[in-house]
Amino acid sequence: MRLTLLFGLIGMAKASGDYFEPFPTCADCLPASVHDAPGIGFSLSLSSGTAAVYFYNGTVKNIASIPAKPEYAALMKRLANSPPPPPPSRWGKLRRSFNKKIGRPATPDVGIIASILVLLRDVTSATLTSPLDRVAVSHSRIQGLAEPDLWDALEYARIRPWVAAGLPRPKVVLPLPAAGGYPSRLLESYAVLAGHGKGLCKHYKNFWQCEEEQDNVPLETTLVVGISPTDLRGDIIRTWSAFTDLQPRRGDRTFVDLELGLATSEDKPDFWARVTERLQGFCGTVPERFRLDTILLTGDNATHPAFLQALRSALIGNGYLQGSSDSGGKLSFVHKGGAIQVDPVFASARGAAQYARWRQEAPIGCEEQDRLFIKKLSNIDILVELGRDKARQKYINPWKDSPARILYHETFHQAHTVSDPNCMDYMYEPEMVVERVEAVTESAILSADNFALAGSAIHAQDQCGLNQPPIPNKLPASDHEDGGISVLKEAPSYYVRKGDCSAGTYSSL
Repeated sequence: MRLTLLFGLIGMAKASGDYFEPFPTCADCLPASVHDAPGIGFSLSLSSGTAAVYFYNGTVKNIASIPAKPEYAALMKRLANSPPPPPPSRWGKLRRSFNKKIGRPATPDVGIIASILVLLRDVTSATLTSPLDRVAVSHSRIQGLAEPDLWDALEYARIRPWVAAGLPRPKVVLPLPAAGGYPSRLLESYAVLAGHGKGLCKHYKNFWQCEEEQDNVPLETTLVVGISPTDLRGDIIRTWSAFTDLQPRRGDRTFVDLELGLATSEDKPDFWARVTERLQGFCGTVPERFRLDTILLTGDNATHPAFLQALRSALIGNGYLQGSSDSGGKLSFVHKGGAIQVDPVFASARGAAQYARWRQEAPIGCEEQDRLFIKKLSNIDILVELGRDKARQKYINPWKDSPARILYHETFHQAHTVSDPNCMDYMYEPEMVVERVEAVTESAILSADNFALAGSAIHAQDQCGLNQPPIPNKLPASDHEDGGISVLKEAPSYYVRKGDCSAGTYSSL
């Protein structure tokens, strides 16, 4: 009875959308070198390792695909045929710890996995201007692969993980154990989903807002399937979140067939018929009430024409397609018309890079303070740099690093988007502000505070329907002794948000 009541309370809190803040405030703001750093994603399959980078401006770059060395391929084949590993024994933990302390891999398997991670690390570092510090690693669903082996391999390669069990976690509202929240593993099928822009939330900086947003999204059933020289594999997942901590979810289905890798096709006259049969049988495991919604491709050879034909034949056999020319109707097939938006070779790495980019900007375990009033560059330094060069004063770029300029930036459109890569400076028409400021006096030096005040006044005039721009009741303090301008530490009293035009906030000229 108590347990029922407990979960009933949780459900009521969740339904109301009234979450308590699960994160404490971060002690310090992230430096720009971390906040704006690219997200690095690696993906490990049975036959290769791939790397991709997700930059702060939203662009994604495929870095490299590295074929597996024989010892790595042999290890993955062994692990794919092995049962799930048992928890490490006390002696096993001591032996791993000792090996790590003397500079060795925790186990021989860890050393083999680390070797391909080092290759991915080096080739990725060569393309970046910033140091490679942390990565998110996705991998095929290999039942014999122990997650601690992957974490130890990253440690041996001198890379910190974004996906691991030991990272700080948010706390739930009620006094229960720490919530899982963030994934401790990132499976290939879920990463591929993210690589195609699916299963993502808009409010990724706040764990609970993201969860609430995704709770309102209908569940979709997705087939992630591919072929490589070493294996034919597929996953059927049913999820609303690409980065759920429940990976795999209950009801997910998977298979890995090491006898139907593309490298064996020449030795088997009926190879593609067997591939079709295997895929058709696997697609037939989807419960009828959960018919497939989306098909995504992964793997080194997923765009092989014979494989695509085998996949279509399997879908026809299960009634998802009516014929070879059928576009799929409600079924979303990413290879319609032969067009591929995301290279299946890199789809998993791109999804991992997406998660790493989120974590670069939104720390785990605490919530960063509002970046609106972070001091980045002294206003005095900006004024000294500009001098009385009025031509330069007419452009917004010199004021980008001023917290007061950020205030103008935000008050103009009344939304906290300073960390949003889609928020571009050209949207704010600085010429309008410059004209109003320069109308005061011919010799005026354009200050960051004036920039902020003018922008706020123009916006208030438009929003409140005034005949002329208002002036604030209270001006920011200035340091008259040295001619400098004080840095705003918080929103001033005249700072208003969209729709807030209450009396007393502004006074007319």
